[in-house]
Amino acid sequence: MSALADVEAKKTSMTFAQRMAARDKARKAKWAKARAENDNSVAEENPTVFWAGFTGESAKVEQRAADAATEAEVKQLELDAAALRARVSDAATYLKQYDIKRATSEADAATKAVKAAKERVCPREKFDFAEGTVHIEAAVEKIKFTDRSKEMCKVSVGGEIPGFKELTGQVLTVDASWSTQVHLEDLTDCSVFAPYLLQTLRLVRLTNCRVYARSVAGPCYVHNCAQCNFRVVPRQLRIHDTTETIFHVACASGPIIESCDAVRFGHYACTWRGEHAEAVSYVKVGAWRDVQDFKWLKVATNPHWRELDRADYEAAVPEDSAAAAAGLGLALLPLQEGV
Repeated sequence: MSALADVEAKKTSMTFAQRMAARDKARKAKWAKARAENDNSVAEENPTVFWAGFTGESAKVEQRAADAATEAEVKQLELDAAALRARVSDAATYLKQYDIKRATSEADAATKAVKAAKERVCPREKFDFAEGTVHIEAAVEKIKFTDRSKEMCKVSVGGEIPGFKELTGQVLTVDASWSTQVHLEDLTDCSVFAPYLLQTLRLVRLTNCRVYARSVAGPCYVHNCAQCNFRVVPRQLRIHDTTETIFHVACASGPIIESCDAVRFGHYACTWRGEHAEAVSYVKVGAWRDVQDFKWLKVATNPHWRELDRADYEAAVPEDSAAAAAGLGLALLPLQEGV
């Protein structure tokens, strides 16, 4: 076998992560050699050069976003915010971890400002999920049901999907008579229990909420949630624009995140009437660790998510939800590391 063929064979046998790691190692070696030789060809891969060009750019985008008044301005701002995120991603191979977090935080601040400008200048009558479109009805029909003094709000998704909407500080339970598609939207400080098999679960703009779902045979979509704690067993988990939220997950494939920050993942770790819901046929052991981030394609450590540690673990539901959890047979298990 020739030397060239031997090199190609070795490349083929390497995994994608190994190839990326080897490439980054070669780039760092090139940079170190260039510094020693005073070679300016890789000057752009210098942290000092990066910060000289990056510092203040986020603030400029934020100020322009605050002043934006036309759709054309918003579109340009979206491109500029995306360019900032790309610059951080490109620089991750040679920046220190602290610098990566700082630069990511600045780029995220610019992105949030642009999103706020878009909502102000170009308000939408609908919002889109990765699959399908959900249209919120202007007049939401509220239906009282007799066995619980709570309200069910109907949301149009080419038909009517039951769920809870615009509630604060309540303990809520998904009824077994509902559709297997459930929608939760604009909830604050609520605990929601879904003890029955669902086909689809959508969580939109939830703040400081806890959702305990037994199993979801299809996808679970999470959009614009903050400071929440979700326990779900979906076939597929897709998370967008979500921050400071904990996910206890058992799933068929790795969770997908996009434009998220400070999200944490751990094992599902609870039972319903003594049964482990994550034992359903589609669950792949350990898949919750295989997080796929569309905004982070580098081999370097991803600053947007991490595994849940003991300090963040909740071993019991909130006190105001304990009676509901007991009635449904929900029990949280101790933290299980290495599963």
